[in-house]
Amino acid sequence: MMKHFLLRSAIFLLFLLVCAAALELFVRSLPNSYKLKNEWMENNSNSVECIVLGNSHALFSFRPDSMGNNIFNLANVSQTLDYDCELLKHYVPRCRNLKSVILTVDNSNLFDASLDEMGPHRAAFYKIYMGIDRHSVFSRYGLELMNAATVQAKLQKHFSGNDLEVDSLGWGFTYKDNLRDSENLSIEQVKSRIEGHTCTNWSNAMSNQKSVMAIARYCKENGIRLVLIETPTSRAYNRLIPKRQLDFISQTLSLCQEKYGAITLDLHDDERFGDNDFFDADHITDLAATRLSRIAASVLADK
Repeated sequence: MMKHFLLRSAIFLLFLLVCAAALELFVRSLPNSYKLKNEWMENNSNSVECIVLGNSHALFSFRPDSMGNNIFNLANVSQTLDYDCELLKHYVPRCRNLKSVILTVDNSNLFDASLDEMGPHRAAFYKIYMGIDRHSVFSRYGLELMNAATVQAKLQKHFSGNDLEVDSLGWGFTYKDNLRDSENLSIEQVKSRIEGHTCTNWSNAMSNQKSVMAIARYCKENGIRLVLIETPTSRAYNRLIPKRQLDFISQTLSLCQEKYGAITLDLHDDERFGDNDFFDADHITDLAATRLSRIAASVLADK
């Protein structure tokens, strides 16, 4: 009797494992921005001349198709500065013609906690789809199924036909001007965005500053021009940024400029961008992204 029970249990467990493996393989087969960006870099590493790094401020702000040829947006939502550094070192050795790197460094990412703390499911994406080998394959970062909520959301997007929210050059196109909602700029929403970007642990800020400095040093050592950009944010958002954080951002950019020759561009309170240019408190619309991309392109052309 016990033997039959054990046999049935073993068969049932094997069935569950096979189903789990099949689901993992299916989920990994679906399109996503991490996979697209890795494949683009692998296929175009010999021709790319400029890459964009950073979090959502970079993802939604810089349109390679409005900046020139051989430019690619390698940013992603909540991409932390240490992962920007990892991606740079991972891809640059195969990029023979890389001349420039654009990196956003501002109030939205310089005070982030680690990605393992903020979004472990995203840390898994870097391992699974981009080859950033920071975690064991046997950890929670080695399987998509270890993050059930993310798998569910991914499947919902797939079956609704919205797998990819980036174009072929890596730009995030979903913050469309015609979908703007004025409620996104309400004082409640602005305060919520500021709260999410308020530093609660200055050891995180110091760690992120080290990552920016490491990127600047790596670029200088490899003859790559680095452009550090603070992207535009709404007037209401800017008024609420803590002065200590603004000073720390300025200090970080100045250090990179003085020590490693980085080009810095502070556009966070630029008068060329008004409230109508913002999808929410700190992200510009697709139309404003075209204008900002042309500004960045002019910086690349002038230097």
